[in-house]
Amino acid sequence: SFNAKPDRAREIWRYLINAHGSKRTRWHFELHPLLLEEEDFALLAMAPESLFQFELGVQTVNEAGRSAVDRAGNWPKEKEALVRLIGMKKAHIHLDLIAGLPGEDMDAVAISFNELMELEPDHIQLGFLKGLPSTPLRDRADLAYREERVNSYDWAVFQSMPPYEVLRTSFLSSDELGMLKGIEKLADSLYNSGRFMADMKAFSKQYGGYFSAYLAVYLYCAKTGFDLRTRDKAKLELMLAGFKASFSSNS
Repeated sequence: SFNAKPDRAREIWRYLINAHGSKRTRWHFELHPLLLEEEDFALLAMAPESLFQFELGVQTVNEAGRSAVDRAGNWPKEKEALVRLIGMKKAHIHLDLIAGLPGEDMDAVAISFNELMELEPDHIQLGFLKGLPSTPLRDRADLAYREERVNSYDWAVFQSMPPYEVLRTSFLSSDELGMLKGIEKLADSLYNSGRFMADMKAFSKQYGGYFSAYLAVYLYCAKTGFDLRTRDKAKLELMLAGFKASFSSNS
């Protein structure tokens, strides 16, 4: 994390704030929310809007999922820092999630997805676990696979070639990971684009949460053959209008 050495991070931020000659430049930093202190918030409050872009890897809000990959943290305290950072509206805030962590099923992913969406950052990325060869996580997964411990906590199947992405786990089937891939694409085109945030917020209230809303839109797209790769505004508007009409007819 860039702010692992807070004094050094502040020195660089202070320099950039004082020397922001070109408003076209945006500086990207990866941060850990737990390391943000009062001095950081006071300094960042002085920054011109959009001078900075901060990426914060939450990965999961579930403690069990974090423990499984030896990730330290304290989600309630991290959330407090994120709420404050996002509320300042000084920087472009990018939050990351990871699907496929040991012990995490669709419900666990949904909890993390909903928590981060409720924070209303500028960008949410739903990524997928990578099992890099010779890492402890991959070694445990490979051993469980060889021993056919299909229901074990560590069991997972990864791609044999880069990027070594997860294909299925004992908690997520390949079909469920496919659904999450679809939700990832929709979050990018509907939320991260900034063009349909209000629509998805309204749908989230109707469906009892953001994850359920995005899943419902994904299933509608799969049923109608809509190309999830498109970012064409007109096509997305027509798709959402059709989805809304189908929701009204079924309620």
